[in-house]
Amino acid sequence: MEGQSTLQFGGKSSVRQYGLMEDPVNSLCPSTVSRAEWGARTPAAEPQPLAVSPVPYVVVHHGGTKKYCYDQNTCSAIVRSYQNYHIDTKGWNDIGYSFVIGEDGHVYEGRGWDFVGAHAPGYNTQSIGICVIGDFSDRLPNEEALTTLSDLISCGVDIGKIGEGYHVIGHRQARDTLCPGDTFYKWVKALPQWTDHPVPLTQSATY
Repeated sequence: MEGQSTLQFGGKSSVRQYGLMEDPVNSLCPSTVSRAEWGARTPAAEPQPLAVSPVPYVVVHHGGTKKYCYDQNTCSAIVRSYQNYHIDTKGWNDIGYSFVIGEDGHVYEGRGWDFVGAHAPGYNTQSIGICVIGDFSDRLPNEEALTTLSDLISCGVDIGKIGEGYHVIGHRQARDTLCPGDTFYKWVKALPQWTDHPVPLTQSATY
């Protein structure tokens, strides 16, 4: 699958509002592990609502370290480590991402659909930031993670949180970073929703 794009983002599905996004009959919505379930800390400050809804951008990230997970317990521990780093070292109010995805195929709730993230300068107030756990410089996330990424974005479009004409960008398009890894970024660039001309908004604060 490397170097190819077989997933189409933004399709319609039967969903309910964000939380545990599941439909027992025919939903593309991925299984979601709530903040309580993965053991999130209380945010250091009240979250700020997004400036734009539905958002025009989805920003794709990788964790950037060679820590991978294939079960909920391991993934939850890594998500907790992300939150701890973002709060204790970076000085942010919470985990920076809207959602995190593990190679177990689960979504881990970060700041969610409605609140400003801390993941991409110029885009935090107008995007959903999704991080896949691991380092994808030299390989793609597995099929479970890529499918979950597709399904999560489809859910966002369906419930009106992501605009139907949205664009996908890689984190490196917002700042000087290697994220989301060379191999994963090639995959992102092959998506029909990818744009090489994103338009940032002025960012005046760190969230």
